Amino acid sequence: MSGFPVAALMALASACAPDMDAPRLADYAMVESGGNPRAINLNGAGGGEQQASSLDDAVAIATRLIGAGLSVDLGLMQLNSAHLGEPGMPRTVAEALEPCRNVAAGAAVLASEDRQAAC
Repeated sequence: MSGFPVAALMALASACAPDMDAPRLADYAMVESGGNPRAINLNGAGGGEQQASSLDDAVAIATRLIGAGLSVDLGLMQLNSAHLGEPGMPRTVAEALEPCRNVAAGAAVLASEDRQAAC
């Protein structure tokens, strides 16, 4: 799957994470996932990009990997599976792969990291 173009990512960022800088979020999504909303990356030894042919396939692959206790980065912003179910974060893999929800969650993680860095 080809990724979203930068202009579409900026529009998505503006709509889904209006308190964050849209160009920054779009750039982050391009670097992390190439703008691919169903990007899955397995972390650790033997990891790497996992190819999914559809959204349903992406959900199944990521759910299987997470169920096996592995760390997985999901979607446009490569939201780590450790964040699933945290307050304000997607609860399921399917929610994490929904583009707007993924961008909003990724923006929240970046904002938290920005606050920590400022301390």
